[in-house]
Amino acid sequence: MIAASCLIIFYIDKVIMPVYLVKSIFKVLLFLGVPAAYSVVTGRNLFKGLFSGKSGFLKPAALGVSVYILMIITFYLISGFIDLENIRQILSSNLDVERENFILVALYISIINSLIEEIFFRGIAFIKMKGLAGRAVSYILSAGSFAAYHVAILEGWADSLIVILAIAGLFIAGVFFNFLDEHSNDIKFSYLVHMFANFAINTIGLHMYGMIRLPFL
Repeated sequence: MIAASCLIIFYIDKVIMPVYLVKSIFKVLLFLGVPAAYSVVTGRNLFKGLFSGKSGFLKPAALGVSVYILMIITFYLISGFIDLENIRQILSSNLDVERENFILVALYISIINSLIEEIFFRGIAFIKMKGLAGRAVSYILSAGSFAAYHVAILEGWADSLIVILAIAGLFIAGVFFNFLDEHSNDIKFSYLVHMFANFAINTIGLHMYGMIRLPFL
C-alpha cells in the first residue's frame, strides 16, 4: 500500500503533471483515502492514537523554530547553486502556482500537506508498520518512501548534485522524524518540526516572488 501509493503519486507528478489543486486531491485520496478504506475493510484503524501519545507541544515547537533557522542559514550558504527563477517557472508551468496564489498554497503546504505526509509516512509507514514488520524495516520503509516521493518534485530545481544531496537529506530527515515519534508513539513531534521546515521553504518562496526580501541576498 505504501510503495504503491508513492509510485502512483510519482507517475502523476512525472507523466500527468496536473495543477497543484488536482495533485493535492490525488494525494489526499492515496495517502488518507486508501488507508481509511483499509481500516474499514480490515477493522484495523490505522489512524487510531496518532495524536494521543506522550509528546507535548513546547519541545516540538522549539525544535521546529531551530530547524526553521537552520534551513534559512543553509539556503544562504547554497543559494549560488539554486536558480530561483527556474523554480518559479517550473511551479508556474507544471503546477499553476503563481505569485497571486502562492500564499494560499504555502499555507496549505505548511499546515495541511505536512499533516497528510506525517500521517502517511510516520503514522502509518512507521508507527503502525513497526508492529508488523519490525523497527529496522519500518525505519527504512518510512524514510525511503518519504525521500523517493520527493524525487519528482525536486527534479530540475537545482544542480544535479544539490538535488541528490537534497534527496539524501530527506532520507535523513525521515529517519530523524521517526526517531522523534518513536518514544511518544504519536506524530505531534514530527508534524510540528515538518511544519516549521515547510515554513522555511515557503519563506524562501516569498523571497522568490518578491513579497519579502531576505537580507544579504
